Amino acid sequence: MPTTVLAALAEVVCSALVILGLWTRFAAFFVVLELGCVFVLAHKMALGGMRSGELPLVLLVSFLVLFLSGAGKYSFDRK
Repeated sequence: MPTTVLAALAEVVCSALVILGLWTRFAAFFVVLELGCVFVLAHKMALGGMRSGELPLVLLVSFLVLFLSGAGKYSFDRK
């Protein structure tokens, strides 16, 4: 149960923070951790078949790029 709450918190709150551009690296870090666990544990690193992990992998890479690059030019972090 507590891990479900943490996953939902990462998916909802941290994703909203990234969209708004507030604490982008901090929020993206937690989403990267959560999506890494989803890809490894839930999808068992499968890239094909019924339990395909392609979408979590694409999201993981996207949030990893945001974590490494930081907030954009028009984010609230820059102001």
